[in-house]
Amino acid sequence: EESTSTLWQRDLSSETCYKAAWLAKNMCESCDRAVFGYWLLTDLMEERATLETVFHGGYGLLTYNGIPKAGYQAMRLISRMGNTLIASGEGWLLTKSSDAYQLLAYNYCHYSRMYRYRYKRLDKPQEAYSVFETGNVLHMLFQLDGLPRGTYHIERRKITQEHGSSFDQWIKIGTPRYPTPDEQMYLIAMSQPIFQTETAEVSDVLQFEGVLRPLEVEFIYFYRMKAKKERSIHDGMGQANG
Repeated sequence: EESTSTLWQRDLSSETCYKAAWLAKNMCESCDRAVFGYWLLTDLMEERATLETVFHGGYGLLTYNGIPKAGYQAMRLISRMGNTLIASGEGWLLTKSSDAYQLLAYNYCHYSRMYRYRYKRLDKPQEAYSVFETGNVLHMLFQLDGLPRGTYHIERRKITQEHGSSFDQWIKIGTPRYPTPDEQMYLIAMSQPIFQTETAEVSDVLQFEGVLRPLEVEFIYFYRMKAKKERSIHDGMGQANG
C-alpha cells in the first residue's frame, strides 16, 4: 500500500525532518508485518504544473530539480537494513544481514493537536516546525550481548536539521525561490547526513550511546573485521581458485 505523511499537497511539514522520522517510525513498526510503500519519489510528478518555489510542501522525496529532502535520506538509510529482524522496541529496530548488523533509531514527534484538527497552510518556511509537538531529547543506550570476539568497524549516520535536511539549509541561505545551479549544488552537498566511523574491540558486549533531538534519525552499521590470519587464508583461496 502506498502512503504519505499528510493529506495536503502544500504542507510545508513534508519538507522537514519530520518526514525522515515519520518514515523511520512506520518502516520500523511495519517491519515483518506488512509491505510499506511511499508515494511519491519526486515533486516533478505532481498534478499541479506551476510550483511557487522549490520547497513548497510537495509529496516527493526529491524536489522537482533533484534536491534530496530529509525523507529521501531516511529512505537511503532504511534501504540498508538487513533481512533478519533481531530485536525492536519503541523508537528503534535492530537487524542483521549475512555479515553485518544495522540499528535504526528515531525520535518521532506528532503534529500538534491544533494542527491536526485545524490545518492551516503556512506562508513562511520558517514556521514549518511550529506545527509539531515540542517533544523531548532522547538519550539512548544500546547493549548487544553475545557478539563474536574481535575488532568491529562502526559507521554512524544521523539526520538532523543541520545535516541531512536540504530544506533547513535552504532556509539558511535565504530561501531562494528557484535556486541557481550553484545554490542547487550546495543544497545537494549539504543534504548529506552526519557521517562518523570508528573501531571497537569487543570481547562479548558492544554498547552504543547517543542523543536524538525531536525528529532526528540515526542509523548505525557495524560488522566484525577480519583478522589478518583470516584475510590471508581468504586471499590465498581466492588466488588458488583464480
